[in-house]
Amino acid sequence: MKRGSQAVLLLSLVGWFLNPTVRAEDDPIKVELAAIRQQQEELKAEVAALRADIAAIKQMLEGQSSATNTAGTATLADLDKQIKALAADVKALRSGRDQQQPPPDTTIYDIAVANAPYRGPAEAPVTIVSFFDFQCPFCIRENATFKQLLEKYPNDVRVVIKHFPLPMHAKAKPVHAASILAQKQLGNDGFWKFYDLVVANPKAIEIADLRKHAESLGMDLAEFDATLADTQKIDLLVAEDLNEGKKCKVTGTPTIMINGLKIPPRARNMEYYEARIKEIKEGKKAPTAAQPGAEKPAEEKAAG
Repeated sequence: MKRGSQAVLLLSLVGWFLNPTVRAEDDPIKVELAAIRQQQEELKAEVAALRADIAAIKQMLEGQSSATNTAGTATLADLDKQIKALAADVKALRSGRDQQQPPPDTTIYDIAVANAPYRGPAEAPVTIVSFFDFQCPFCIRENATFKQLLEKYPNDVRVVIKHFPLPMHAKAKPVHAASILAQKQLGNDGFWKFYDLVVANPKAIEIADLRKHAESLGMDLAEFDATLADTQKIDLLVAEDLNEGKKCKVTGTPTIMINGLKIPPRARNMEYYEARIKEIKEGKKAPTAAQPGAEKPAEEKAAG
């Protein structure tokens, strides 16, 4: 390098050190560092503002919490009063409902059961008759109670089914007609086999479902198809039991009678059944008193 060039370079370096403003503006790294420092200062200001906001919110919440503690006690007291008032209203409604219940039917009905399907000994001292609707969920539910009774009192209890499809259950009549056909073709055991198939899946009661049951039991499918395709034939099959139910003042299902006496819907529980069975075995014709037990849905009423 020539002496003149060296001198120029030396003078430039001296100027660079002696003039920091020029140094910062001309050096891109220094420019970038300055921008970063400015962003840091801006971020510090934002953080400080956020901290101030958080402190204000915290103070506000603490004030509300203190007020809520005082108001909350009063609110809970009000809720307690409202709950007690509602409980009193429910009690009054139940009392009024019980007072509006019609007096129990104490008639001893002579029910024709000679041709009806039954489970248990034919000569059992206790005959439980159920006016039954295959589409009634309460009837299906009662089946479990009957099974318990038959298992516990194998020599004392007979359960009889009377067909009582309600008008509001459009699918019920064909099911009853099909079960009557099963009894006609296969006897008492055939009915109960068909009955058990339906009760095991009570929502599957379309004609196709019933036909599968009939086929599985070896029923005459030609008669089955001809009967279930004819509403008049269906009506004829269920007419006898429907008339019997009307004679016994049956208005809903299940209507259950023990040795001809209706049991109150709210007494459909094992405790009542067992007490009544005991009374009959001891020679008493009518229950001595209403038996306690868990409340059940009364029954499904016939429309109209």
